[in-house]
Amino acid sequence: MKTELPSSSHLLIFPHIRVQNANAISSPLTHGFPSITAFIGFMWALERKAHATGLEDIIFNAVGVICHDFQEQVTDSGFTYAFNLTRNPIEKDGKTAPIIEEGRIHLDVSLLLAIAFKGEGKENYQIDEYVEKIAVFVQNMRIAGGSIIPPSPNMAKHSQPHWIECKTSSDNDNNFSDFRKNCYRLLPGYALVERSDLIPERLKKMQEIQPKASSLDAWLSLSRVNWRCKSETQSPKTETKKENIWENDRDNGWIVPIPVGYGAVGEMQPSGSVSSVRDNTIPFQPVESLFSIGEWVAPFRLKHPNDLLWYPSSYLGEENLLEKSVYRCHNFYQYSL
Repeated sequence: MKTELPSSSHLLIFPHIRVQNANAISSPLTHGFPSITAFIGFMWALERKAHATGLEDIIFNAVGVICHDFQEQVTDSGFTYAFNLTRNPIEKDGKTAPIIEEGRIHLDVSLLLAIAFKGEGKENYQIDEYVEKIAVFVQNMRIAGGSIIPPSPNMAKHSQPHWIECKTSSDNDNNFSDFRKNCYRLLPGYALVERSDLIPERLKKMQEIQPKASSLDAWLSLSRVNWRCKSETQSPKTETKKENIWENDRDNGWIVPIPVGYGAVGEMQPSGSVSSVRDNTIPFQPVESLFSIGEWVAPFRLKHPNDLLWYPSSYLGEENLLEKSVYRCHNFYQYSL
């Protein structure tokens, strides 16, 4: 499992990528921004393209996402929102074809890709050539099913891809000065990080009132705004008066429920044994979404590349135990005031 940057690594920065009609439904329970697994898939697809064109010594380790703007394609009906769906052609009998709900969203995002090189390190001019080639690949790819569109003329200068070096061999803060400078250059925007540490904290508070509360209850509580009425008693000299005050628990920042990967719900099946799969040359395993809690934080609050980057991991337990067959994305954001 990849858990940290290599001792000598680089960050490829692709600022202000405009994506049209990306998938806004990130899981069976969440919507509003593509799943982080979609960006991991984009990273792997980019790595395959690079290897297929001769850049075989480059390794993509992790991806970070900063959102600058978004426009979810929904209709506001007052209390709820509904996706703007396409009108499918009618069938031969004149009946309306069944509609599979699809959520779409337009995005303006910046991607940061952590890369390393096999063997000896590359010279700066070689990395510049790599970035130019990879930038061409990116413009012809999709992100979360959405099409990447060219930058507008007034944003072309701000959309130029570049790279920075990140050395993790020392704890000196000066090692990450370039990283912090680039974080400021990516303002205004918000970075998606993981805050799974909030779940046990909320569970502990809930169990003080509801001893049977579970981690699922804590996750649901963090996924919504909880309003409570609190009565305060005032005792002036002349009379006693009660005042009702409404308060909520939104004191931890911009907290959102997010999917972070998949967990197995069935045994691994040999390749080619299951019909109607995307690729019948690899083994197949049924899975369901894994959920956690994320937070949108301003880039200037990031102190280390690992605060931003998401690393993919997969683990298959002995004899393919279901509880150990997990395909998950990890982020190592360290919260600080």
